[in-house]
Amino acid sequence: MQVAQSGLKTIRQSEQQMQRWLDDLQLEGDAKENRIQALTRLKKEIGQDLKELPIEKRAPEIDQHIDEWFFYIKKRLVQRYIDEFSQFFNPALFFEQTRSNKEILYQGLKDCMEFLSFDLDQECRAAFLRVEALLKKELSRLFEKCESITAELSGSAGIAAGEPAFGHPALPEHLKDIDLKPLTAAFKFYKNPKQFFEKDGKKLMRDDLQERLEPYLTDLIEKNSECTKSHYLPLFYSESGRLTEAFKKQADQAADYTIKMLQADHQPMIAQLENARQDLTDLLAD
Repeated sequence: MQVAQSGLKTIRQSEQQMQRWLDDLQLEGDAKENRIQALTRLKKEIGQDLKELPIEKRAPEIDQHIDEWFFYIKKRLVQRYIDEFSQFFNPALFFEQTRSNKEILYQGLKDCMEFLSFDLDQECRAAFLRVEALLKKELSRLFEKCESITAELSGSAGIAAGEPAFGHPALPEHLKDIDLKPLTAAFKFYKNPKQFFEKDGKKLMRDDLQERLEPYLTDLIEKNSECTKSHYLPLFYSESGRLTEAFKKQADQAADYTIKMLQADHQPMIAQLENARQDLTDLLAD
């Protein structure tokens, strides 16, 4: 449906452009000279308006969205750590005869970090999709602004409004790769299974480990946030530049072509344009 609507829009714009040409070709004398001068001014004004579109001024708001998304990623990750802590340090593990308590605690810590690392990576990928959706919306607005600015000369016929393929950035670091040794200091709260599971040993270790983990999470999430910005914003600027340049080029060509028609012997063109415009009108009517 969207493709069909886009096609109809292009046909309609082409039909309108041909009607403008036909109207221009009827001009004679001073009216023709005035129209040429007006087209020259319009071409310059459109180029200036496109150049002054506040594309880079959108960066602070985009940055703010990204910072907010990663702030909530950290909050959700900490909550999942609290919710899932017990599965990595459960009573059944400490009845093993093949490993020491220290080895069991270390393996539980390692498994917990791998769980959180996977969860964080998934959260980051979800954030990437949110950023891409935001930028596509921004580009759609930009397309509409460019279309409005150039409407009097060319509109958007022939310019693709497709969605760019941004590609996901590579995460610079992963939580599972941090040095676990500083975190093992939290093991001091394990004395024996009874004290750990039936009293407050497990909660004390969970809270202490969370406090020790805090700077690692803060640093890693900040790095991921900055990585996201440095990946997507240049791509957004590049695609925005491509769009505005495409609209400028098309508007310039439309102005130059019309001026050239007005300066030439245009009588033979009128019948051809009338036929072409009628064909487009018939397509719209079908």
